[in-house]
Amino acid sequence: MCRLHRSRKKFRPGFSPPTSPVQVYHTSCLLVCRFPFVAISIGFSINKRVEVGVVYSCLEDKMFTARRGKGAFCNGEPLQVSDQTGTAVFLCAILTCFCVFSVRGAGTAAINMCLVASGCVEAYYEIGIHVWDVAAGSLVVLEAGGVLMDVEGKDT
Repeated sequence: MCRLHRSRKKFRPGFSPPTSPVQVYHTSCLLVCRFPFVAISIGFSINKRVEVGVVYSCLEDKMFTARRGKGAFCNGEPLQVSDQTGTAVFLCAILTCFCVFSVRGAGTAAINMCLVASGCVEAYYEIGIHVWDVAAGSLVVLEAGGVLMDVEGKDT
């Protein structure tokens, strides 16, 4: 995690300084496996709550943005999650934390979350995820009308 802003001011108890988890060109698995779907992902949080999220899909030249309470967008166009309600036709993006040649997500966690926000896939699942992987993408999903939950089905 990279903090872009850290004030020298003393903060009151219970207040967290503004932070920006940044994931630049997810290199761990994707580049080792020569998989080119990488992204720059920046989530800005205040009091441990993401307020602004930006995901730039380098290969597609798409900029996904979200601001809490203001919606989610791709290159300025509004995003909406899929309206699929049943499981008869259901696409799920999966990304593992190691190279598996038979199952592959469409890139970084941020990109996969933006696919959910765009309505291209109905769900995204990953194990071993970190805050810098999902800070921006989580807000994009929420602002596009999606939900986030842990493996037990609880809202996050």
